[in-house]
Amino acid sequence: VIAYQMLAGEPPFTGQATELLQLHMDAPPAPLRDKRRKVPKRMAAVVMSALAKSPADRPASAAGFASAFRATSEGTGALLRRAFALYIEHFPKFLRVTLLTYLPLIVLQAVLLIVSAMRPGEANTDTTVTARGINFTASASGPLEFALSIVTFFANFIINAFIIGATIRLVTQLYLSPLRPLQVKTAYLAVKKRLKPLLWTLFISSVRWILGLVFFLIPGIIMFIRYSLAGPVVMMEGLKGKAALMRSKTLVKRCWRSVVVVLLLQWAIPMIAGALVAAPVA
Repeated sequence: VIAYQMLAGEPPFTGQATELLQLHMDAPPAPLRDKRRKVPKRMAAVVMSALAKSPADRPASAAGFASAFRATSEGTGALLRRAFALYIEHFPKFLRVTLLTYLPLIVLQAVLLIVSAMRPGEANTDTTVTARGINFTASASGPLEFALSIVTFFANFIINAFIIGATIRLVTQLYLSPLRPLQVKTAYLAVKKRLKPLLWTLFISSVRWILGLVFFLIPGIIMFIRYSLAGPVVMMEGLKGKAALMRSKTLVKRCWRSVVVVLLLQWAIPMIAGALVAAPVA
């Protein structure tokens, strides 16, 4: 209501107290752009969604509303500059979260390498560079290697989900309490509480966009973009499964340019870094 009044110059409803209560319960507010045409369409849509009668149509939290409103008021460039500034300022914390979380996977892959190397006369390992890092896939010719490969695959999925959740928790704290010191332990505890719905939601989204990518290339890419905010929705709004995926689609539609740019950077930077590391070896 305050955002509406600041942009339109008047509140969405006027009248006596009882009349105002009835209007807030039953009457739809006048579209914001009818009051002031200069308000951007996406910004007006965010404000109007916050005034929706159904709670399911409104942002789930004040932080969610603030993030959506900020995304419509600032350009993609401003958002990226802020993100890079936060990451550089708190780089040790983010690096610590990544290293500590990846430690079990590093151990698993080291064991996989040792077991594979102990098989005489066979190829040891193939090194592949993925968008999220360097993975070692053993020539799973033996049952032990095969079992370790399966365990590594699922461990990689769980660890990536854990890193997504922890990063979201840390970034959320930076926005809500910028002067409070970042606590890695607090982020881990927050992810632990939401780990099951986070894993389930990311599993559903992964299956959907992979199937779409296999059978229909373009729809698979579109689904990947639409579901890219499922992790933040689970961590910040408490939704899960299909509800989180639908919410992700709604949020992406509001700021799809920013989402596409961030996804390109998220996948391009590790690939470029991996290529630079692999170039001297080749």
